[in-house]
Amino acid sequence: MAHHTVSENGLLLNEIKTNVTVVTFECVELNLEAITLQHFETEVAQAVFYLDYAVVFGRWSDKVWRFGDGDTQIPAEHLQLGRIFNRDKELKIWRGQQGLQARLRQDEEGVGSFIVEARQALWGTRTEVKGDWTVLTEDRGVELLVPISNLTYVEGEAKPLVYVRTRNYIDEHHETGQASYVDSRFVEIAKYDWTSLK
Repeated sequence: MAHHTVSENGLLLNEIKTNVTVVTFECVELNLEAITLQHFETEVAQAVFYLDYAVVFGRWSDKVWRFGDGDTQIPAEHLQLGRIFNRDKELKIWRGQQGLQARLRQDEEGVGSFIVEARQALWGTRTEVKGDWTVLTEDRGVELLVPISNLTYVEGEAKPLVYVRTRNYIDEHHETGQASYVDSRFVEIAKYDWTSLK
């Protein structure tokens, strides 16, 4: 990366190369395994799927999708938004007026762009381990099943345990010339290391 600056609020400004490709679907239904194989092949990736009734996290490895609840499919008819991502790229899928739409953003290739990186805390300060996954809960009833296994709740500490690292892309508006955010993507879901943030 050619340039980076950390602001007082912890946001990180970088300049990178990035490329965006429109992805089309061969059929009206979502074949999640096939589209992931096409764009990620054997790479490891994480995912977040926003459904009509839940938020579902997933992990792609060894050419297989794994979800913490044991399901192997995402019901396409209930999909509002899906993000499949790793540190290099993100496939964003959403249901628009014309059916399923998608875009692939690949970093470290393409044209130069300024980005702002940020950490978005996930709700959940209490933990229950379920194999390679952890259930995050809050007193008010929020529950998330995340693909991280080494989370520990510390009694009396209400700090977030997990964050999503996002990358937000800046470009000039073609009419006004004003710089603004034009896209964003997920980079990783990770555990907070509070000792390094002090």
